[in-house]
Amino acid sequence: MSYPRLWLLALLGTAPALAQPSIDQILEKYTEALGGRAACEKVTTRTMKGTVTIPDDNVTGTAQVYAAAPERYRVTLDVPEWGGQIETVLDGENGWQKNPDSGVHAMSRADLANARRDYHFYRELRLKELFPKMDERLRSGTPFLILQTRSSALRPATSPVTTITVTPKISH
Repeated sequence: MSYPRLWLLALLGTAPALAQPSIDQILEKYTEALGGRAACEKVTTRTMKGTVTIPDDNVTGTAQVYAAAPERYRVTLDVPEWGGQIETVLDGENGWQKNPDSGVHAMSRADLANARRDYHFYRELRLKELFPKMDERLRSGTPFLILQTRSSALRPATSPVTTITVTPKISH
């Protein structure tokens, strides 16, 4: 190996890592991409209709979602191959589920905690709060976040981990 190559390796070994955006900067860019915090907070109700496909079961159906800030939510899935309608309802404090197999039942503490987190109306604006254990990593030079959380309603050792990967496109 020649001396210029050794010098280059030594220089690369001591060079500071390129500055990557922080978690806060990535989340701020994400909020901006949604239209900004103020614009998002002006919206207080949401209605969505569409189709749902579950490839593992090879079934399709329709979906209707009605939501109101901050924690009122209702989703109705109509999947004929599953025997009819499946509903999840939150009223801000309580939650219920209905399906053809078990009828109507109140959500367990763990299911309610997960649903309140997953269906919060302003979830996209509260990612850092809802997913307090964030890990910033680098994949092929692209910053991305691994958002992980465990339901506070369960013992940490036995509760499932929810993981979401966000790969934002950030221009400098």
